[in-house]
Amino acid sequence: GYDFITQDDTNAEEKRRIADRVAQIVQDRMTIMIDGGTTTYAVAKAILDKRLIIVTNSLPIAALMNEVSASETLVTGGTLYNRLGVLCGPMCESAIGEMHADLAILGCAGLTEEGIWNSNALLAGYQRKMIQSSARTLFVADGTKEGKKALALTSRFEPTFTIVTTAKHAAYVKKAGSELITC
Repeated sequence: GYDFITQDDTNAEEKRRIADRVAQIVQDRMTIMIDGGTTTYAVAKAILDKRLIIVTNSLPIAALMNEVSASETLVTGGTLYNRLGVLCGPMCESAIGEMHADLAILGCAGLTEEGIWNSNALLAGYQRKMIQSSARTLFVADGTKEGKKALALTSRFEPTFTIVTTAKHAAYVKKAGSELITC
């Protein structure tokens, strides 16, 4: 199974608050890109009733959307990163690069003054493509990600980023020019 399934209950209340806030931002008829992870999975559950076009590289999110969603779901293709059930690598990045979305909703392994971090260079690579292919990017992060660095810096903060988090001490996000929504 996927590691994220075992982590699904970790900080569940924080993730639900984040997901509910993101669901207020997501509007019917949007095209959104959403990557894999426990917080983005919580977001996917919160937007099931919206009519969207969803592009995802997450097999668990694709399966959820296929079962109960009002949305059209496109899966990127690529090499399976089994630990999280996400597709990544050159085929995934190529597919993402040929699409455009109104909004990308991405998870992360850490938030610091330097930017947004991920635990694997392959994950950071497809996230960068999702950022480039989207008009706006939301990063979702529960409070445990605050102040943590990981292997790969996905991106420094950008004006088109909104960080939706339960982190208590993330004022550096605003200072760096991104929008901060604290739940």
